[in-house]
Amino acid sequence: MNNQTNTVKKAVQGASLLVVTSFIAKILSAMYRVPYQNFVGDQGFFVYQQIYPIYGIAMMLALNGFPLFISKMVAETDKEEDVSLILQMIFFFLSALSVGMFLLVFFGAATIARLMGQELLAPLVQVSAFTFLFVPFLSIFRGGFQGKLEMAPTGISQMVEQFLRVGIIWLAAFLFAQHNLDIYQTGKLAMSGSLLGGVVAIGILLYYAKKTNTIPAFMGVGFLKKRHLSSKKILRRMLLEGGTLSIYSGFLVLLQLVDSFTVKDALMTYGLSELAAETQKGIYDRAQPIVQLALVIAFSLTSGFLPILTKAFISRDKKQFEKEVALYKKLSFLFAAAATVGLIGILPWMNQTLFQNNQLQGTISVFLIGIFFMILIQTYQGIDQSQGRHKLSLIAAVVGFSIKLLTNYRLTAHFGTIGASISTVLSLAVVLVIFVVFGKEFKLDVKFTLKVVLGLLAMTSVLVLFRQFLPPITHRPVTLLISILISVIGAGVFFFVLLKTNAFTDEELEEVPILNKFRTIIWK
Repeated sequence: MNNQTNTVKKAVQGASLLVVTSFIAKILSAMYRVPYQNFVGDQGFFVYQQIYPIYGIAMMLALNGFPLFISKMVAETDKEEDVSLILQMIFFFLSALSVGMFLLVFFGAATIARLMGQELLAPLVQVSAFTFLFVPFLSIFRGGFQGKLEMAPTGISQMVEQFLRVGIIWLAAFLFAQHNLDIYQTGKLAMSGSLLGGVVAIGILLYYAKKTNTIPAFMGVGFLKKRHLSSKKILRRMLLEGGTLSIYSGFLVLLQLVDSFTVKDALMTYGLSELAAETQKGIYDRAQPIVQLALVIAFSLTSGFLPILTKAFISRDKKQFEKEVALYKKLSFLFAAAATVGLIGILPWMNQTLFQNNQLQGTISVFLIGIFFMILIQTYQGIDQSQGRHKLSLIAAVVGFSIKLLTNYRLTAHFGTIGASISTVLSLAVVLVIFVVFGKEFKLDVKFTLKVVLGLLAMTSVLVLFRQFLPPITHRPVTLLISILISVIGAGVFFFVLLKTNAFTDEELEEVPILNKFRTIIWK
């Protein structure tokens, strides 16, 4: 009993630490683009954003997908010798995959750049290719540690990696402004920050491995001699489970990759010059950090559930787990809807604050609708994964990605950048519909949904009033203050309506500190 209690306590503490460090890393990842765009302009931002999805794909494999799969494999295996052999097997498969991806991207850089519509991007593509070589090491170390409930190495390495990467990106932007680098030299230097961050992250993980003696040897082929371990079975699980986890941890990155190959050419078909198409694509890409910021906010507001769900799951308390999952789904819906409506409402001032002007407001507004779908997709997919169900998640991802691939060029060529936003939102909506229609976990609480809609209407009326009566403002400190003020007032009105309509029970409010605190303030 004591051992189980200690395990639960360690898991909860580890999850809490990982939440904090992941939150810091996500904030850095979401916000570094803003000063970079301010320094290098929309065309320079276009250059970086064209290449970013390649780095993003490598990181979605190394940060979330495969480490989570590996941690699950380690936790399921009792014998330490078998753990070592399984890690050897996965490292071998991941190395083959990563080297293959590196060779494909590095030597295909010229072709990739040409397909992206700008041959000068080839050197940047080659730099980004090296990030794939880090994937086996980062995945094995992080997954191994997490399987032993040691979360500090993963969290700290991830945070330091992001600090270094963002620091190099900001340095590149500063050198662009001070030393007359062109936008391609600047982009190449900015992308090199991911290489430094990856090397240092591996160094930190090696330090922890030596210090704690947690990770068994994994660089070997001893698994080839052990017939009781099926390499085909583990490879199939790695591709299915690890692949599905990876896809959803970076689904927006995959959609962004489609944009990199299609949007510029489609905009030229739409009637823009090459320079204008690159600039418009750069402005369109402003939506990315805003969406990332929204996902970070949703992550931070719901992160209190992670230790609770971990405890219930490890304790095998099915009733408690189902109760917490139900509340998590309610909160996901609530915050997804509120973040989407709220960010669209304050977009004129936020766009001015972050990017110095308010261009393509309609395009970005449509793109922000994807926040609602993405938060709910992550919620339902996570519930499916926690119960060992992968087939529906994989089918939904393939269908959603296919829709983006098939519609993006045509919609953009016909409607301009707003067509690309429509394509993204459409693909996300279809993925969510598949989970809703075919999933086993979806139950629509009609009363709760109506109360959320009532809260959204109240918040929207506040936003409309501000947008109606405030004059156009371009002074960035003022637009920043307005954005914060309206956000606070809008959120206050929204939650006030929810509490007044008893959208949550007293027991549920006790588990959500931010809502419980707000209720205490109102009823004082």
